Amino acid sequence: MHIVTLAAEDDFEGWRAAARALALAQVPPEEIGWQIGEAASFGEADTPAGTGFSVPRRFVDIARTAICHSDPERFALLYALLLRLRGQPRLIDDHADPLVQQLERMARDVRRDMHGMRTRLRFREAEQPEHRHIARFEPNHHILRANADFFVRHFGAMRWSILTRRLCTHWDGKALSFSPGTAGNGSDLPDTALIPGLAADAQAGETSMVEASRAEIGGNIEMAWEALREEAAACTRCPLYKNATQTVFGEGRVDATLMFVGEQPGDQEDLAGRPFVGPAGQLLDRALGEAGIDRTRTYVTNAVKHFKFELRGRRRLHAKPNGVEIEACRWWYEQERMLIRPPVTMALGATAARAMLGKVVTISASRGRPHRLEDGGEGWVTVHPSYLLRITDRAEADREYARFVQDLKRVGDRIAALP
Repeated sequence: MHIVTLAAEDDFEGWRAAARALALAQVPPEEIGWQIGEAASFGEADTPAGTGFSVPRRFVDIARTAICHSDPERFALLYALLLRLRGQPRLIDDHADPLVQQLERMARDVRRDMHGMRTRLRFREAEQPEHRHIARFEPNHHILRANADFFVRHFGAMRWSILTRRLCTHWDGKALSFSPGTAGNGSDLPDTALIPGLAADAQAGETSMVEASRAEIGGNIEMAWEALREEAAACTRCPLYKNATQTVFGEGRVDATLMFVGEQPGDQEDLAGRPFVGPAGQLLDRALGEAGIDRTRTYVTNAVKHFKFELRGRRRLHAKPNGVEIEACRWWYEQERMLIRPPVTMALGATAARAMLGKVVTISASRGRPHRLEDGGEGWVTVHPSYLLRITDRAEADREYARFVQDLKRVGDRIAALP
């Protein structure tokens, strides 16, 4: 029996090192025990010298997030999938596989918890000690360490402590540190006399230097959205970033009741850094006006955030994103949805519908009726405006445009009927 001791509940690097060595030694999952202790260690395994293997980037992303889940079986589940991926690397894209489904669900739970913390946590100023701001928050999962840099970036000009039962984190204006959790429940805060000791003890522990940013008291959705947009700007989840000018993130109201999802940015969007500003966007604006929908009160984004194109001379011509690229970018779309929580979403085109519904669908089969989404929202499907621009027959183009406007009106009526 191999006993693996990880340094912390969210010790991804420790898990990865142990899992790689054990997988190379072909140790079956049932012969491994996972536990948390003072220092990371694991029993010796006969690892073949000079050997190694790689796994899909998507698995690493899921594992790095799912490791923060509170389910004690997460380490074993991830290891079991790792072993299967050695012989079946494409398994990670099989969303019907029960193990893949379970780990994807765990990763989604963690992401929701992280964004919930960013939008709901509130600091309270304590005059003593050192005019430190204090917040108590009880997350469902082990997310404090993964979320700490967000609060440093946005509250970097003040000293603060975030307290949970599992773990506490402290920022002194220069360094981030962690200490054991404190007792408490709900929004109750401990006696401020305890804070100096907690922070001082933490300084002797794990510390990382990070750059301070703007200061603002209280979490909010706008701040979380800004942080998400900044993260997306550096996205390398698929190869499309290599040739695109920039990430084109969504824009609009973060409290929007209606979200539009397109396929991907086009040539003009790629240069401008904004969605739907080219010919398709202009047609969308015109149709929205006829349908009585104010675009400035909606949120507009794309299923894929980088422009995929083929060069024809000096022209960059649109190329349809493939399934791997759509799934890689779906992570960002899900983050946008979790923040904005739109009651109604309209997918423009088949690629957008796939991102919204989580499966491949046809426009003809899914158009004109509501679809219940996983987060409880309502989804609608229609054509992409670029489809209308490609119709050469004038009479047909007029008919299809009228259908498009009618689809928008139907969604507008749904929004108007919301309580």
